[in-house]
This record gives sequence, C-alpha cells and structure tokens, in this order.
Amino acid sequence: MEIIVILISYWRFSHISMSVYQYNFWVKIMTLVDLSRNQIAKISALPLDETLTAQLLEQGFSLRTVVALVHKAPFNGPLAFKLHNTKISIQRSIAEQIQVAYV
Repeated sequence: MEIIVILISYWRFSHISMSVYQYNFWVKIMTLVDLSRNQIAKISALPLDETLTAQLLEQGFSLRTVVALVHKAPFNGPLAFKLHNTKISIQRSIAEQIQVAYV
C-alpha cells in the first residue's frame, strides 16, 4: 500500500515540475539588451539589488514605464534609452538585469 502512495505522489510532483519546465522553455524573458533600435517596450521587472534599483528609480526607470532603445555603442558599450522624453544611457550589465515586455 505504501509503495502505491509513494508512486502516485512521485507522479504528481514530477508532472508538475515537468509542466513548469515546459512553460519556462517556451517563455523567453526579454531584457533591455534584447531590444532592437527604436523598439518600444514596458519595464516589467527591476534588478534584485536594492541600491541599484533605487538608483534606477531616481533616473526614471520604474515599473510599467515605456522605454525605447535609441543607441547601442559599439564594442559592448553603454546603451541609450528614451524614457519620459529624456535620453538616458546605462551600462550594458545593468540593462541585462531589467526585464521588459513588448507594447
């Protein structure tokens, strides 16, 4: 009896983890770096680092803010974005931590 219960509970958990894995396989997380030039997106998540998030909020990078990539510097240089009618440049490593969704 115990073996049957263990097998059923194992099947439930393996099935749930497999469906989560399949869902994550199809959903691609977009960041500011993935945007093409003049493409518009909304910010959906900020970095986990609290000090970095505070600095970004002071610059205008808040949730649900519409941003557009204006310029990519060569050789993995900084990226310039237009938000709130202002052009702001940030480092590529910081832009990789900001998640966006297409508008």
